[in-house]
Amino acid sequence: MKRLISICIVVSLAFLGCEERLTSPPNFNLGANTINSTHPNFNIKNPGPVKINTVILPGGYCTEVKYFHAIFGPAEVNRHQTLTIDPEWVIIGGGAEVQPSPGVPGAIPGAFLTESRPDFANNAWVASSKSHGGSGSHYLNITAIGLRVTAGLYMGASALRSVMQYKAVTGAVAPHPTATVTLDPGYTLLGGGACDNYEVAGPFAAGNLLVSSFPLNNTTWSASGKDHKYASSSSITAYAIGIQSSLVNTLIKVTAQYVPSGFGYAPQIVPDAGYVVSCPGGATSYNGFGRMLRDIIIPTDTDTQSVNVISKDHFESDSGNVYGYMIQFKDTGFCL
Repeated sequence: MKRLISICIVVSLAFLGCEERLTSPPNFNLGANTINSTHPNFNIKNPGPVKINTVILPGGYCTEVKYFHAIFGPAEVNRHQTLTIDPEWVIIGGGAEVQPSPGVPGAIPGAFLTESRPDFANNAWVASSKSHGGSGSHYLNITAIGLRVTAGLYMGASALRSVMQYKAVTGAVAPHPTATVTLDPGYTLLGGGACDNYEVAGPFAAGNLLVSSFPLNNTTWSASGKDHKYASSSSITAYAIGIQSSLVNTLIKVTAQYVPSGFGYAPQIVPDAGYVVSCPGGATSYNGFGRMLRDIIIPTDTDTQSVNVISKDHFESDSGNVYGYMIQFKDTGFCL
């Protein structure tokens, strides 16, 4: 399967855009779009996203969800890595996680997410990560979630897309940027994501890191970021994917855990009986210097659907809560 690369350019203030091509910044090793061939889920002869799990949804049995997974790196910066799913499936959600590179010099736990979001036009999930304030070679794992209709109404990707909506909103430039995006009336949220549009050259090139990317309610996705130790003002873009409300029933689940310092893990979330995960979300709070997101993902090393969210402080200890979010749904109107 071919993987399409998101195209990025530098906008007028040299911020990292999420829809245009960027040149590589100096002093960084950009990770190649290659699969880690040692991962047990992959065959080196066929590098690319593979099926991890397929779930037949109840409530009509007319839709399927498929998870795709790929690993990128190792690198200090993984920028706009793109996991494109099969064309018969329509992207509805996804996630990403940072994994330090075992045995690689400088593989410290100092890398964080800067982007995890849908690319509806190219039927893909896009993610970025970076080390912050030092060497931090790491892998970037991406999961993309696709939906297709197997019977009844709206069979085929084009027909399914005709009853879906994709929106994006970019907030103001700030040290701690925020943005929210809300679907039009009549649509229900299936997934969403965020991109921290940090500057890649100039006085604010240190980087702005994700603090939250989560469903605020069943129509709105919220996103936020922060600079950390080094001044790096940025904008952030929030993304939302929705579907006509009459076709699905969705529920949002949330868990939270207090973290005194270091790595913080949200209690794992699993879907209710009869539901399937359409997209994870995550957020972290902090009480001092700051905590940022390292993981918002559906694990692929188990057949059990779940959501994992990890946050971490950096340079200085800080406490806070880490929150995990899950949008779960079942089809209700496709078989009518």
